[in-house]
Amino acid sequence: MLIKINNMSQNTFRKTIIDKRLEDLSDKVRRGEPIKMSEALEVIDYQEALKAHKKTTLKDRFINFFKIK
Repeated sequence: MLIKINNMSQNTFRKTIIDKRLEDLSDKVRRGEPIKMSEALEVIDYQEALKAHKKTTLKDRFINFFKIK
């Protein structure tokens, strides 16, 4: 009997919330280029969501510490 082991990383199962349009707008903000006020508010919400998403729990850090690459 042959068992195939899937070596997908844990990160493949996590949802990513990257939005190309908002990334481009974020780059404009970083460069100091003017954008609309409504777009600026969207960028702020987007950056806050990314920041909250990047926070890792103690459990995640423990698992990542022992992960073999």
